[in-house]
Amino acid sequence: MFLIHLHNEARNRLANGSVSGFESALRMPTVEWDDELAELAELNVKSCQFKHDECRNTDLYRQAGQNLALGYYPVPEDIFDILEKLTNLWFNEYKDANQQVMDEYDNLPNATIGHFTQMVSDRTTKIGCGIVIYPKKVSGFTFKVVLYACNYSITSIFGQPVYRKGPAAASCVTGANPYYESLCSVEENQFVKSVPFYDV
Repeated sequence: MFLIHLHNEARNRLANGSVSGFESALRMPTVEWDDELAELAELNVKSCQFKHDECRNTDLYRQAGQNLALGYYPVPEDIFDILEKLTNLWFNEYKDANQQVMDEYDNLPNATIGHFTQMVSDRTTKIGCGIVIYPKKVSGFTFKVVLYACNYSITSIFGQPVYRKGPAAASCVTGANPYYESLCSVEENQFVKSVPFYDV
C-alpha cells in the first residue's frame, strides 16, 4: 500500500543514517496497516474539520498518536502526488529537530516537530490513515481540499527516546527487512512490546 510505503521509506532513510544530523537506528520496525486505526482516521477526516480528535485510542492501542495534514489545490492534481507531498511535509520537520530531541523526546520552543517524531518512533508498528477530498470556494475560486489523517499505534512519549541510536537494524531480533534494509523484518513487530528498550 502506498501510504505504508511512504512511511517505511522515510523510516528507512532515518534508520540508515542518511538524514543529516541524525544517527542510525538500532531497531526501527517496519510499519504495517491496521484497519481499526484507519477506520478511526477516516471518521476524523469525514468531519471535514482540521483538528485532532479525542477518540482514536482502541482496546489494543491505548496511547494512539495522530498526524493531520490539510491541502488546498486550485487545479486537479494526482491524489498520490498530493499524499506524497503532505507526508513529506511531516517528515521534513526533521530540519527543525536534532538528535538530542530523538534521545529524550521534548518539544522544541517555536518549532513543529511532532509529525516527524511520530513518523519515526521505534515503538510504532501499525498505522491507519483516512483521506477525504471536497470542494471549497475561497474568494470566488473553487479549490479541491484534501484532508489527511494517520493514526499510529503509539504516540511519542515525553522524556523517552523517539528511537534508540546505533548501527542500523543491529538489534532486530528477527533480522532486517529485505526491502527496507535498515528496518527490522515485519516479524519483529510481535516482539516490539515483549522485548522492550524502555521503562514505561
